[in-house]
Parts: sequence; structure tokens; C-alpha cells
Amino acid sequence: MYSNFGEFSTQDALIGAVSGLVLSIALVWMMLKSTRNVPLRSFFRWTSLFIVIIAAGLLSSAINMLQAAHVLPIVHAQLFDISHILDDRGVFGTFLRALFGYNSSPGLLQLVVWGGYMLTFVFFWNRGYKQA
Repeated sequence: MYSNFGEFSTQDALIGAVSGLVLSIALVWMMLKSTRNVPLRSFFRWTSLFIVIIAAGLLSSAINMLQAAHVLPIVHAQLFDISHILDDRGVFGTFLRALFGYNSSPGLLQLVVWGGYMLTFVFFWNRGYKQA
């Protein structure tokens, strides 16, 4: 078997798999023991907002990809460029791009769709929690 660090044996792979499994079981056990007093209402309130933000980023990335494939028109190719502050090809920028759909130089349609999605769904998210 091969990896980025060179060749390793089946025994090394088995040791890695078993130790990873044991570590994950220990981590889950520790989390379950320590999270008995988590207020579920506020937990799900904020995680649902987090999911809305992730979904907005996915939609924005989809718009960007559809424009690159010439399925959607490019209205304005680049509104601004903040890559000198936080480049989307850097380590942290790549993480934000993968999780939230971050783009350091978005186009007009991409930004309008992202903003419209956020306004719409944050409004409904906030309204749902005000009524409850």
C-alpha cells in the first residue's frame, strides 16, 4: 500500500484503522457524557442558522460553476477582489470556500443570489423562532 509518506504494510494500515476506531469511540463517549445539560432549543436554533449559511454558500458556488460552464449569463464578472485580504486559494480561504462557498472575487449574479437567499431564509428562520 502507498500513501503520501511512502509505502506502508498491511499491519501498519490495520494498526492505524484500529487506533482511529478506538479514538473515535472514546471521543463520542466523552461527548455523550459531557453534553447532558445542553439546552436543545438553543442548540438547534443556532445550528439551523449555520445550515442556512452553508446552504447559501452552496447555492452561490453552484451559480459560479454554472456561469463557468456558460449555462448562466455572466452579468458582471467581478464586483470586487479582496484576495489581498483573504485569498480563496489560501489555506483558510480554501476551508471557507469548501464550507461556506467563500469567493474572494464574486460576480454580480453570485452575490445577488447569495444575498437574496440569506435575506429570505434568515427572515423565515428569525420569524419561526419569534413565534415559538
